[in-house]
Amino acid sequence: FIVRFSVQKRTIAKLDQLARAFPDLPLMIGTSRKSFIGKLLGDAPADQRLYGTLASVVAAVLNGAQMARVHDVKAAVDAVKVADAIRALRRRTSDLLIPESASY
Repeated sequence: FIVRFSVQKRTIAKLDQLARAFPDLPLMIGTSRKSFIGKLLGDAPADQRLYGTLASVVAAVLNGAQMARVHDVKAAVDAVKVADAIRALRRRTSDLLIPESASY
C-alpha cells in the first residue's frame, strides 16, 4: 500500500498504465477510508469517507483494478456494478453517442 498523499492520487489516476504494463497480474486497491480521502474531503474523519471511498474504487475499476479491499462491501459492490456496466459500454464502438463518421 502506498503511503504518500500525492502518490496515492497519482497511482489511481494512472492505474491503467500499470494494468497495461502487467496484463497477467490482477490489480488490487485498498483505498477504503484512507487518510488521503479524508484530506481530499476537508479532513473528514474515517467514518465520513464512504463517498470518497466509492469514488476512488470506481476510478480504480475504470482504470483497470480487478479487486478492491473495502469496509462497506454492499455500497462498493453496487458502485462497481455501475462502473463495470459503463466500462463495458466504453469498449463497444457500435454504441457511440456521436458516430465516428459524423462531420461538423
